[in-house]
Amino acid sequence: MNSNTGNLYVNVIEALDLIWNNKPAEADALLLPYTSSSPRHHLLFAESAFIKSVITEALEDRKIAGERLERAISLAEDHFKAYENKRLPNGVMIDPSQYANYMLDAKAVLADGYTLLAILQLLDDSRIKGFLNMRKGWRTYKEAVVLQGDDSVRNTLKFGFGLFNFLIALIPPGVAQKAASLAGFSGGDKAAGLQYLKECYDSNSVRSIPAGIVLAMNSLFMNIPFDEDSAPALLSEVNTILQAGLQRYPNGSIHHSFAAVASMERSDPITAKKYLDQAMVNSANIVPISPVFIRLLINTHLMAFDFSTASDLIEKLMEQEKRLKSKFVWSQPWNLIRLGAVSAALGQSEKSK
Repeated sequence: MNSNTGNLYVNVIEALDLIWNNKPAEADALLLPYTSSSPRHHLLFAESAFIKSVITEALEDRKIAGERLERAISLAEDHFKAYENKRLPNGVMIDPSQYANYMLDAKAVLADGYTLLAILQLLDDSRIKGFLNMRKGWRTYKEAVVLQGDDSVRNTLKFGFGLFNFLIALIPPGVAQKAASLAGFSGGDKAAGLQYLKECYDSNSVRSIPAGIVLAMNSLFMNIPFDEDSAPALLSEVNTILQAGLQRYPNGSIHHSFAAVASMERSDPITAKKYLDQAMVNSANIVPISPVFIRLLINTHLMAFDFSTASDLIEKLMEQEKRLKSKFVWSQPWNLIRLGAVSAALGQSEKSK
């Protein structure tokens, strides 16, 4: 991280390493002293809870993540207003050499905050709120990308701006694209989006980690069917990115779960199960068994035609989702369909009905 950015990113990379290594409590302790005065640090404080909530799917964890994100957004708004007067919120004048960086970082935090809050709300089935905040995020990214600032700060912005460009470009032409444009989602450019993501990944910035995951998943899913010439290079890129993540975050779970997905795409359920088993061991300090990893583990057993274990896991997942009061409206019917299918394969006629 560029030293010219002053205190904007102090301890940020260290906190990220803790977050992605399944140490949210340690990350929170490191970030807490800065959360009242730094939008960037408060956003990371929120991300620590956000990633934990993704793994646990617990309503209380989502509530904490949402509250932290709302506070990060509010703090970034207050700071940006103060920065416009070339001062910090406490009235201290900003170092002229840092003014552009402070302005840009506050906008980047706002954009990321809106986007993460939108994802959280969509996961909770609050579609209108989620949609509105997603639109705010895209608009704020577009406002931020024209601002000046050091590369180390601009690189934090490239992930979100690149991701939106990439996703908007995937909207099918015709009615869907016109509707998206009217809703405020227009101007997507897939090639530009991937380039921004690549630059972000190569920069070792605050957003390099998720940028790498998106690039890996793009190579894995968006280039199917592989042809004989492109397949080795694409799979090599996926492996390189995921292995780098696994080496940097050996105690994490996110890269292990994506490595499992990549293994399943290569029709290797045995390796996928090994990655998922390790993901669950690594996250045991956060949650006894994550519903996310159970869903993926079910797929490995289905691929291996181990219908008995798959059936047991589906029932376990359904019980866990009921206990967690899961708001994933799609999950229950999907679980019932899969339970019925594997029960039929096992000759269990009562369960298959």
